[in-house]
Amino acid sequence: MDQFKKTIHITGVETTPHGPKFTYEFNTYDVSKNPDDNLYIQVNQSLFKDKKYEPKANDKIYFFPGCNIPRFKLKEYCSKHKVAPVKFKIRANVVIMGPESYKDLFVLKRDARISWDTFSKFVEDMFPLGDPRTLQLKHDMKDVNENFQYVSVSDDIFEDLTSNTTPFGVMINIPLDENSNPVGYDSHFIQVKDEASYDILKEITAPNSKYFGQDDILIGLNTGVIMDQEIYETIKDSFNSPDVENHKVAMAFMANVDYRESAVYIMLLIREFGNKIYNVKNKDHVNFKSMLTYFGVPILHLNLNDIIDSLLKKKLLTRANLNLILPFVRDEMTATLRYTHLFCEQISFSQAVLDALKEDDEQNPPEEITAGFVKQTVEELSEKVVPLGEPNFNL
Repeated sequence: MDQFKKTIHITGVETTPHGPKFTYEFNTYDVSKNPDDNLYIQVNQSLFKDKKYEPKANDKIYFFPGCNIPRFKLKEYCSKHKVAPVKFKIRANVVIMGPESYKDLFVLKRDARISWDTFSKFVEDMFPLGDPRTLQLKHDMKDVNENFQYVSVSDDIFEDLTSNTTPFGVMINIPLDENSNPVGYDSHFIQVKDEASYDILKEITAPNSKYFGQDDILIGLNTGVIMDQEIYETIKDSFNSPDVENHKVAMAFMANVDYRESAVYIMLLIREFGNKIYNVKNKDHVNFKSMLTYFGVPILHLNLNDIIDSLLKKKLLTRANLNLILPFVRDEMTATLRYTHLFCEQISFSQAVLDALKEDDEQNPPEEITAGFVKQTVEELSEKVVPLGEPNFNL
């Protein structure tokens, strides 16, 4: 449970003749969160990042409330792997968690989180030496260790504590980082609801736990047709048709291809035809929603950076997949620049992309970066990565 950090939550602050007085609660927990991820993606990656479900004959599977696996596909899956779904968790040796399975375990709060080191420093600044409130606070927090290292406060209280226009902020000398936030400040986390919820999460994350995310089941349900360039163009024609029935057929096909092998083409179609997909009622069909959940992408305003993020999270950013994306990157950059005499002929990659390509090289025969860009090795590309905003005259 290293990803869950025991946290003190400041619930109130009031003015006293001797300075601010806190009210607080203990024994809450939180988990770091990527601000761009929804709850399911965040928790699923945190709990099941290195855990994969591989069906074994006679497995009895309980689908936790909140799964959105298409049940009409399960019969063939269960028959193929000789497993069976059960109605009661106590009878299962495998429990599958879905996108809504976690909603009762967490509280989504817009809180700020401050490291204990920073908080303890301005507690010392706020209160005179020996102040009984300081002693009580330190007594309450005497078991602080690597798993109990944060203080969280609501946005309103955080503003009171840090603004120099409030009675509290004037009194406190808080060390700030380069972004003018308190050192150790973090607003990207979600809070475990209570101790009972934490106990459930401990069960989920225990060694040899029987809990798994639903992604591996989804992949197992969709191992048939692999979308290639020809099929991709055919589906584009369907979306370009004025007949909404053709749009429905295209969406049904997208939701039934092999997710992993067709990942780039699926997301490129969502990127280009998101507005049309959004207006089709079938977007709420469990099959299509499961596909969106797997990739963790929105229907509207999906961009190329989002696609690469999704591929990185699913460990699908291979050279072959990157080659499918780069022509769109080049065209988008060219269209954005709109220059007559300047053209984009080369691009640099983030370290995350370079690391993914290096891992792909170790597992598969190297494939050169093509699609109109200069062909380079990962080592050559890494030398050309430049900070955002710094001109790269080698483009």
